[in-house]
Amino acid sequence: MSVSDDTHALILYGAGLIAAESCHYLERYGRGGDILCFATTSAPRMEKFCGRPIFAAEEAFRRYPAADVLVTLQEKYGSITKPVGFE
Repeated sequence: MSVSDDTHALILYGAGLIAAESCHYLERYGRGGDILCFATTSAPRMEKFCGRPIFAAEEAFRRYPAADVLVTLQEKYGSITKPVGFE
């Protein structure tokens, strides 16, 4: 899927329990196809998460600049979003 194919394209920022639960929730309600990939602050340790590609945040944002980003982090990790442009 490319962003131009769907105006609801999503990047899920995070690769932990909340990201997995968010993915499953979106799938359950028919929106799983909107998820393009997962993004993490640093280089990921795996190639896929929940069956979808996972990239370092900068790479994900470069690949899909028009996608919406759903931040799926625990509150205690919220401060790490500042270096990649979220406030």
